[in-house]
Amino acid sequence: MTEKLYYADSHIFDFDAKILEITETERGYAIVLDKTAFFPEGGGQKADEGIIDSCDIYDVYEKDDIIYHLTKKICDANVGDTVHCRLNASLRFARMQAHSGEHIVSGIAHNLFGVSNVGFHFDGLVMTVDFDMPLTKEQIAQIEFDANECVYACLPVTARLYDREELQKISFRSKLDFPGPARIVEIEGIDKCACCAPHVTSTGEIGCIKILSCISHRGGVRITLICGIEAYRDYCSKYRQTLNISSLLCAKHDETDIAVNKLLQTNQELRNTVSELKTKYLKYIADSVCAAPFVFAVFPDIRGGDLRELCNMLSEKAEYAVILLSGDDSSSYSYCIYSDKLNLSAFVFDFNSLFNGTGGGRGTLMQGKIRGNVEDIRKFVDDLKVEKYENA
Repeated sequence: MTEKLYYADSHIFDFDAKILEITETERGYAIVLDKTAFFPEGGGQKADEGIIDSCDIYDVYEKDDIIYHLTKKICDANVGDTVHCRLNASLRFARMQAHSGEHIVSGIAHNLFGVSNVGFHFDGLVMTVDFDMPLTKEQIAQIEFDANECVYACLPVTARLYDREELQKISFRSKLDFPGPARIVEIEGIDKCACCAPHVTSTGEIGCIKILSCISHRGGVRITLICGIEAYRDYCSKYRQTLNISSLLCAKHDETDIAVNKLLQTNQELRNTVSELKTKYLKYIADSVCAAPFVFAVFPDIRGGDLRELCNMLSEKAEYAVILLSGDDSSSYSYCIYSDKLNLSAFVFDFNSLFNGTGGGRGTLMQGKIRGNVEDIRKFVDDLKVEKYENA
C-alpha cells in the first residue's frame, strides 16, 4: 500500500520517498514509492505530472492500493534508493481550484434549485457539469453569484474518510451508491460530496468562478465553467479582445456592444441598398436583351443567385429557353437555364455530355458548370432542334 501524502496535505508539491519497485511495462517504466504526493487519475481529475529524480512522470494510476508512476525512460535511481520528487505545482493547484469550484457550483445548484450533478468532465482546466433539470439564465446567474460569494467568505474545505456506519448518518452528494467507506469533501454550509481528488483547503484559494455557457442537454442542462487562474486568464484574454474591438470601432471599452449593434445595423442597411441596386442593375441588363427563340448570353461577372435572378427576368423574352453563362474559356462556365417549353432534363443531359459538364435541377430552372469554347457553345444553341426537346 502506498502512503497518500496528498490526503494528509494537498499542498505538498515536493517530497522525498523510497523506491520500492521499478517495472518495465508496455507504456514505459512504472515506479512504486513508499509514499507519494502524486495524485492518480480519479474523480474526474487528471493524474499529476512532475519529476521523480531525473525522470519526467507523464501518468499516475492506482491499482490494489498501490500507486504507479509512469515514465518513458528508466530512472537512474535503483530500488531501495531515496529520491526527491517534485510535482508540477502550478498545474496541480489550478486543478484543485477548478475541482473545488465545481463542488461549490454543484452544491449551490442543488441547495437552491434541487438539481443533481449527473455528469462531470475535465478538459484541460475547463469543466463541464451536467445537471438533471433545466435552469433559466437567471438561475444560472444566481448560482454563479452565490458561488463567488462562497469564495470570498474563505470557508474551510475539509475531507475525511467515513466508515459504513458513519455514512448512514450523513447526507452527501454522490452519483454512485456508497455502502462505505467513502471519502467526503465538505465545504462548510455549502456542500458535502464523495470525492477522491485533492482540493484546496479554503474557498478563498479558488479566486474566481465563472460559468461560460449553459446549453440544454438530455432533459437538463450542461454548463461549462472555469475557476481560479484559468478564469483570470480567460478574463485577461477577453478584456484584450474588448479593448481591440473598442479601438477598431472608436468606442469606449465599456460600450463595445452598443458600437457593434450600430455597426450591424449600418451593415444591414448597406446590404439592403446593395440588394436594391443589384436588382435595378439586373433589370437594366434584362431590358437591354432582345427577345428570341433562344436567349443566349455570357455575363463574366454575374454569378450564383444573381445569374439565376437574371435568368428568371429574361424568361418572358425567350420563346423556348434562356441560356446564360458566367465565366471564361480558360477556366469554366457556370450556367443557368430556364425553360417551360422544353424537356429540360434531356436538354441539360446533352448539354453536360457535350461540354464535360455537371449539374441539374428540377422543374423549369437548372444550373451547373461546363468547360468549352464559348463559340462552340453558341453554335450548339444556334443549331438546336426544338422538336428534339419539346415536352410531350
